[in-house]
Amino acid sequence: MADAVYLIRHAAPPVEARGRYWGKRDPGIDPRSLAAAAAAADLVGRIPDRIVSSPLERARLTAEAVANRLGGRFVVTPDLEEIDFGEFDGLTYREIQSRHPDAAREWAERPGEFVFPGGCGVREFEARAETAWRRHAGSDDGTLLIVTHGGIISTWCCLFLDIDPARRFVFRPDYASLTLFVRRSSSEFWELACFNDRK
Repeated sequence: MADAVYLIRHAAPPVEARGRYWGKRDPGIDPRSLAAAAAAADLVGRIPDRIVSSPLERARLTAEAVANRLGGRFVVTPDLEEIDFGEFDGLTYREIQSRHPDAAREWAERPGEFVFPGGCGVREFEARAETAWRRHAGSDDGTLLIVTHGGIISTWCCLFLDIDPARRFVFRPDYASLTLFVRRSSSEFWELACFNDRK
């Protein structure tokens, strides 16, 4: 089982694409934020035993920059993808309210049970995130670095703090930020060592 799991949220999209819900669609990437993500890798302080990334472009490009900075290689795995927002993908919340008023109301009233039109259900996403954690953190690698999305990171934080994952929006990891979970020797319990760290 791994003893340290570093999480880097992918670099930010271009300024004009921010403030929108991005799931499966990729809006591009801000080069300055990409450099900041690579710099955040310096906080790891060593080459991880394994680097894993979501296959979505914004994560993959970030993982490439991080791996180059640390002198390692990375692999991609689809279980680290962001939630599929379906028809909401690429929209602001105001646009969602305007174009899909009934669905927006249902999302606000029943966030844990919501199924995004044309996308996936919240519970389905949470189950995938939990399975992904068990798979990656349960590996034999001593130090693991994962480049992924805000939804995955915030869901994992909820799982460890025994908070309903439907409330994951209380955790808002910044783009290009670092979060760290550590497991003490001979313990099966994980600790949230740092959240949203920046170099």
